[in-house]
This record gives sequence, structure tokens and C-alpha cells, in this order.
Amino acid sequence: MVIESLAVCIPTRDRPAQLRKALDAVARQTVSGVEVTVVVADNSAVQSAREICDHHATSPHYLSELRPGVSHVRNALLEMTDELGVDALYFLDDDMVPEPGCLEAFVRGTVVWPDTILTGPVQYVWEVVDGVPVSTEQVPIVREERAHGTPLQVTGTGNTFIPLAVWRRCGKPRFNPALGTSGGEDTDFFDRLTADGAQLRWCATARTAESLPKHLGTSKAVAGRYLRAGFANGTIALRRRPRLVVLVEGIGRSVLGAVAMCLPARISPLANARATFCAGVGRARAALGRPPRHYGVEG
Repeated sequence: MVIESLAVCIPTRDRPAQLRKALDAVARQTVSGVEVTVVVADNSAVQSAREICDHHATSPHYLSELRPGVSHVRNALLEMTDELGVDALYFLDDDMVPEPGCLEAFVRGTVVWPDTILTGPVQYVWEVVDGVPVSTEQVPIVREERAHGTPLQVTGTGNTFIPLAVWRRCGKPRFNPALGTSGGEDTDFFDRLTADGAQLRWCATARTAESLPKHLGTSKAVAGRYLRAGFANGTIALRRRPRLVVLVEGIGRSVLGAVAMCLPARISPLANARATFCAGVGRARAALGRPPRHYGVEG
């Protein structure tokens, strides 16, 4: 399939400054022979993104989605791009800045791997305070680098390129609203797509940067990130294994993490032990049907 048109789709909620940077970066993208449309879906009760969209050079389509939850916002973007009839959708978070050539790299990737969902590297950039980037002694927040073209089963939504023919062929799935405030809705979405036969690959040349504010480096924030990851993975596991098995797995991992936290750092780094513990708790919560709340609470 030849990509002749694509929509850059940006979900946003009360982050106008970050959204403007994202739109500015999109405006700098050049994609030879491809018509690029921008769509912004705003989950703010006060429509904080409307003024920016009304005056930005990219002339984005503006959607106001008042139902709380990121799943509703992303579903609105899916529906809009389906109506527009474009060939592909590119998901970009409102705190991401794609590097020059990012969109071109995705389009070139679809020539090598036709009818394939592509996702690329995200460089996380910490907030600078008093001239020094904030860092964390917790487990680093990274999207693991892979060889160009590596097949994947799941990915995050930001910096991901979806040929809409693939999505339509899989029955036009939506993001699960039940995961809209807990997180993990993107992992669940792509797991269902690949289970239905969609191909997902790593596009190492399509890079973007994501800004991380200081508060995401706290122990509590990092623990929450791994708890949500464990919950998402547990939710997926429930489609393939009995609930009791997933619960036991979660409890086992949390116990393993708790024990590791008591060991000397040279044997078991504390950050890794905490990650194991939190991911185990998240997996157990998935089995118990107790999602953590994140979206719209922690930013």
C-alpha cells in the first residue's frame, strides 16, 4: 500500500504549552508526496487547546471530547481519521516533539514493510531545574532500543504509525474505555491488533523526544508507572490464562520483589527490586479487577 495521506493525531488535556511545541514540531516535518492533516482531540472541560488550534499554522481539526479518560480521546481520533479517509494515522502525545524526518522515516518504513504498524524510539528528556536536568535514582524511564525492523507484540501509542487499512482489516478496534483512567489502554489495544493478525515492527529511524517533568522522577511516580505496567500486562494475561493463575503470578512477583528489597544493593539493586514488587502488585490488581487510577490525576 502506498501512503499518500496521513493524519497526525494528538490527544491532549490541559497542557497548552506542550501542545504548542508538539504542533510546532509537526509543522517542521516534511513528507514528500504525502498530504498531512493534523487532528487534536481535547479532553479538557475548559477546552484549553481550542485557541491554539484555531490559530496554529498546521490548521488542525479540533475535537472536544468531554468524556473523561484517554481511551475516549484516542477513539475520537480513530473515528475522525476514518471519516477523513486518510491512508495512515500517526499518534503523537502532546508532550512529544518528533525529530526532523520522523514522519518521512515512517512512510519509508511502510515501503519496506507494507501494511505494517510501525513504532519508533522515544528519547525521554527530564525537566531542567536551576540549569541541571532532573534525574532519578529509580529505574530509568526508557523505551528499549531494538534493531530496525524487530517484530513486536505491543507498544505504547506515542510515536506510532498505523496504516488504516490494517486497522480496518482487524475490524476497527477501539481503545478500551475501562482502561481509560488506569493506563494500559494502549498495550491492550495493540495486543488485540496483533492477536488479530496485524504486524507490528520497530522503526529505529523514526525518533521523537518526550519531556518529563520533575514530579515524574519521585519514588511514588516511578512506583506508579511500574504498577500500571504490571496491571496492563496482567490484563492481557487474563485473555490467555485463568484469573487465579494471573493472581498467583502477581503475588509471586511482588513477594520476590519484597524479598529482593531486603538484600544488599550489590546483590539486588533497590530500584530493580521495587520495579519487580510494583509490577507484581499491578498484575495482582488486574486479576482482582482493581485498576489503579492515573489519567487526569497525576498529570
